Amino acid sequence: MAKATRKKKVRRTKKASAPKKEGGAKKPTITALVIATFESNDPEISNADLTKLVQRKFPDRAFDQKHASWYRNRFKDKKLPGQKGYVGSDRKVGASKKKVSKKKTAKKTTKKKKKVRRKAKTG
Repeated sequence: MAKATRKKKVRRTKKASAPKKEGGAKKPTITALVIATFESNDPEISNADLTKLVQRKFPDRAFDQKHASWYRNRFKDKKLPGQKGYVGSDRKVGASKKKVSKKKTAKKTTKKKKKVRRKAKTG
């Protein structure tokens, strides 16, 4: 009989910064390309032209006009990291909706009902 093997738990670590090229320069990103394009003399570039530009520089990426539109809107709101006047993200990293158990919600409703009953008796 073969022994049952246990799977090791994978420990998640913080994301590493962008890999660096030789000479210490950071790896080029789509975000950096989009920012450079919008901040240059061509801020009114169409989504189709921006898509073609990105696909020329990054041929293996699935970048389409929807992505170009998203980048344009983020750029207008100054929410692209690396952009001049960067405001920051509109959500916290790792934030998730808080789960409330059914028991807790049931307790809250019963407490409210009791308060209403007390007020009705006294008032």
